[in-house]
Amino acid sequence: MANELYANSDFSFTVTVYDTDGITVIPASTYLNATWRLFATGSCVPLVSKDLATGITVVGQDFVVTYEKADITVSGIDGEYLHQFRVGTTASEELPAIINATVPIVDQCPA
Repeated sequence: MANELYANSDFSFTVTVYDTDGITVIPASTYLNATWRLFATGSCVPLVSKDLATGITVVGQDFVVTYEKADITVSGIDGEYLHQFRVGTTASEELPAIINATVPIVDQCPA
């Protein structure tokens, strides 16, 4: 999971899905639906949205979320945002969020 996101940069982070025991990994290939969304605080309209067809890939047992520089380019975007990651066992199902947390966005990924 990303502890920080970057504006004006290409960036990827890994999401691992665990069973309720918090130890057993549930392989990403188990799911037919995965979505990641980034929201401004207090908004229900995503600023960025990725799914299995556009920016989320399965690598081994994990999901990798990738966004490009053009996805987060708003000037002055530094601050706290909400990001969510959801999966589903069917194409239309969305289970409760695996990630539903605030995350800071900083101006640019350090080189």
